[in-house]
Amino acid sequence: MKNDGFSGAKVGRLNADSNVCYEILLEVITQLRKRAALPKSEREEYCQDSPVILILDDFMSQQKLLSSSLSKKIVRYPEESGAFQKITLGDAFNAGMAEIIFNGRELDVAAYVGTQSSNIEDLKFLSSKGGRAGVILMYQAFRNTKKNQGNYEIISQAIGNQHVIADAKERERMRDVFPQAKALSVQEQRPMILSSNADTGEFILGIVPDMREEYREYERLYNSADEADINFVWTIRKVSEFYPDTTAETLFNDIRNLVNDGVTQREIIRSVLKCGENKQHPTRSYTVHGKTLFRWLVDNFDNGELSAMQEFDEGR
Repeated sequence: MKNDGFSGAKVGRLNADSNVCYEILLEVITQLRKRAALPKSEREEYCQDSPVILILDDFMSQQKLLSSSLSKKIVRYPEESGAFQKITLGDAFNAGMAEIIFNGRELDVAAYVGTQSSNIEDLKFLSSKGGRAGVILMYQAFRNTKKNQGNYEIISQAIGNQHVIADAKERERMRDVFPQAKALSVQEQRPMILSSNADTGEFILGIVPDMREEYREYERLYNSADEADINFVWTIRKVSEFYPDTTAETLFNDIRNLVNDGVTQREIIRSVLKCGENKQHPTRSYTVHGKTLFRWLVDNFDNGELSAMQEFDEGR
């Protein structure tokens, strides 16, 4: 709804050009079905290497448009058979979202929906209570003491809502934790978040970390910043700091064995070097840390037998 951008993302504004928005939705649905049709042997690596995320921000405003000025807009929505059915744009978005929500997890196709409502009944694409239990719900609240704005009412309401947290004992547990989390949120001036965990059925109440620096690094890399400008150089000492339980030569030997087994460079960087996992590992940056360490190990320990590694397809 706003004129916002995000590095590399295709952006459409429903109130400005609904056709562009629908094209983006169709692109995601087409990609999801393509992945589902891949042989299982190819599907996992392909999906992990190229995740897709559809973001619907300001969702309540979008729904108002789809039910008012865009309520009579008819589009051709593709069936899996290849045929098309003519339905309203609103119904097409609900059908597409339902397909992503229920089928996208193992295909690395996700949908993030930002809404200003605590009423999950407003998410029309989640047609049943069982369906809502299969997604991750997140509620954010924040009290900005400098601007004297905001409150924690949306989370306190959600904690007491049996349609959000079905189990009475779980609601009581969250009520007990809420005052502590609220006090910490005010003290640290970071938003509080209530999040469901679809895998265990438990809810989590905590404080949102400051991810601005990590985002700035991502933005810099996306915009093709020269890695030399980042001033990060691998040395034996640097390797020992990041990998205290092994040696640089051992890392290279592990890499060599996997290359001989036909494992891709991307998977080697993720599995052996643990880069690009975004799990608090100091070398989580795939580009700055993973690729440069990979090259450094080859340059310093290869005796010529793996010189072809330099030509290894980094895009695979």
